[in-house]
Amino acid sequence: MISRTLWTATLWLCNMNQFIGGAVVPPQLPQPTVHPAVLIQMTPQSFSSANTTVGQTTTTTSQQLSEHTVHIKCPDIHLPNMSHMFEGIKSTSNTVKSWLWDNKWSITASIAVCAYGATIYKLRQINQMLQQSSSWCTWKEIVPLGHLATSGSQDLLEQLQFDIHKKYYHAFDAQNTNAVHALFLQDTNLEMEQLDLYLSWYEFYKTIHISKFLPFKYLPEIIHERKARLQFVIDLFIKWYLKQ
Repeated sequence: MISRTLWTATLWLCNMNQFIGGAVVPPQLPQPTVHPAVLIQMTPQSFSSANTTVGQTTTTTSQQLSEHTVHIKCPDIHLPNMSHMFEGIKSTSNTVKSWLWDNKWSITASIAVCAYGATIYKLRQINQMLQQSSSWCTWKEIVPLGHLATSGSQDLLEQLQFDIHKKYYHAFDAQNTNAVHALFLQDTNLEMEQLDLYLSWYEFYKTIHISKFLPFKYLPEIIHERKARLQFVIDLFIKWYLKQ
């Protein structure tokens, strides 16, 4: 009974102490333990030391980079000078000359064969042109050229205009006379060039005594007569055209 009364009094005194002392003091939380080494590093001296260390490290790194950059050695680039270029060109030229000299006979034979083949092909084209009745150098070939020159020009002009439109009306509209006349002049100029080439080749290959190995089917006298006839046709057309 007495112990119970003492226990009750003790509790009452504890409660009164809390009321008398003011607000209840909250229980204190356990503080984190800080290692002494950390406290030492957190001092102003440690900050200064750390900054000094960082500065020294940065300075050392910059010096190392600077030294590294200074000691970088650029590769030597040797540009060819003019003398070397001339020597290279001269060496190449000598090589080509040597190759040409060593193969001169085969090269000459190849050129001769190509020229011979091209000449035969062109002469056959000219022979075919001379055989066609539609060629302007063979216009009215059954009539002597002297007789054509003395005949009435008006009848010849009408016949020439008829033959021009008869030959080219398939390529152009019959009403497009300018295009027809332009094509006529183009063909007559081409025929004249072929006749001149035929004569020049005949004289050249006859001079070197190999004309008999080429297809010269017409003598120079016939070619000259065809040139004169073709020139007569051109002059006749120009005379008519200037009167328009």
